[in-house]
Amino acid sequence: VNDAEVLVGGINATHMQGEIFSHVPSTDVVFVGFAERTLLEYVRDGIISRGVITKERATTPSSMREILSNTPDAAASLALVNAVGKLDLTLLMYAEQYVKAGCIYPIETQRGCEKNCNMCTSKMLAGGRPLRRNIEHIVAQMKEAIHFGFTEFFFTDNIVTGDRDFIIQLCKRMIDKRIRQKTKNILAMTSVDMADGEILYMMGRAGFTGIGFGVETAGDVQKLGKGIRQDENIRKTAEVFKLSLSAGIETTAFLIVGASYDTNKTLQATLEFCEGAMSEGWMSHVTISMFRQLPGTDYYLHP
Repeated sequence: VNDAEVLVGGINATHMQGEIFSHVPSTDVVFVGFAERTLLEYVRDGIISRGVITKERATTPSSMREILSNTPDAAASLALVNAVGKLDLTLLMYAEQYVKAGCIYPIETQRGCEKNCNMCTSKMLAGGRPLRRNIEHIVAQMKEAIHFGFTEFFFTDNIVTGDRDFIIQLCKRMIDKRIRQKTKNILAMTSVDMADGEILYMMGRAGFTGIGFGVETAGDVQKLGKGIRQDENIRKTAEVFKLSLSAGIETTAFLIVGASYDTNKTLQATLEFCEGAMSEGWMSHVTISMFRQLPGTDYYLHP
């Protein structure tokens, strides 16, 4: 539709507020940060408030302070999600087409992250302590999405297992509500050091079919803040991946390449890690991302 407004949002838009309009000229409005409230206010009432960037007031932020000055409060946005506690189809006029196309339905259980990796902004945007949703509301949202026809879900949290008791209790409620019997795939993300046999066993019983682990690199990872650094860490990664597979959950290693310290040696180490894991059969998939310095992160300030 030629006269339709083009609305853009998400983590990349939040950090590239001014660049979005040049990269995607058709963009009319950019929503930054946590946009549950600001998106509804704009679509329903045309309100341009904090968190809504138009071409006339677009800037490219150079610091986290500038980013936060335009970003809605994380706690207030999460409170709105919790208050709904179910699938909100207000803006999903074409939901049936989404279902027919096999789209994956996103589920968010928290804002923020337990880790403080120096290339990541999650903790900065959402505060030092993760804010978690009500478990009953999460399961209710999944049930309503299933009733509407969705069969595949993606838990979008950076680390869904950050609170051990929370994820185990969530899995128990998903088991009680027989979520596994009504879904095809449930995907999530976490890190090796925040997963163990009991957690993975419960996730398998609850219906999770795939987990992406933030491995990042087999090179000099101290400069990235996490990942594989020594033989013992490689053994730990292999152990957790094998536990995941034994629970019926496929494993994906998320890797990052292109940081300023990367050399042929570090890239070769990462390649050898992947080849070994694949040949031994304890890694199902690999996802490789290019490194990007995001404004406000330690890595951006001190590359």
